[in-house]
Amino acid sequence: MFLYYSFQLIHDPWTAPLEYLQRCTNDIRAYDSNDDDNHRTELMWTENYCGMNLMLDDAIANLTCSLDMYGYSENTVLIISGDNGGGRHIPGSSYP
Repeated sequence: MFLYYSFQLIHDPWTAPLEYLQRCTNDIRAYDSNDDDNHRTELMWTENYCGMNLMLDDAIANLTCSLDMYGYSENTVLIISGDNGGGRHIPGSSYP
């Protein structure tokens, strides 16, 4: 079997559903005391990035559980690869 499953995470728009944001918000804000506007905007991007990562984790977990359930996991090589490189809203680099 060949399965190509193209995740659209993590891409613009940088938003995650509330259920995922709530899982990130408490952990991130627990270590944060800065309250200026620029910092709040950066915090919003961080929380959304975290939420999208959790969504991706859940999607891959669902895929691997399905492979197990239908007996395909013993003969499967799962390769996970990203295509984004460095981002505009989070620190990153695509150099060179």
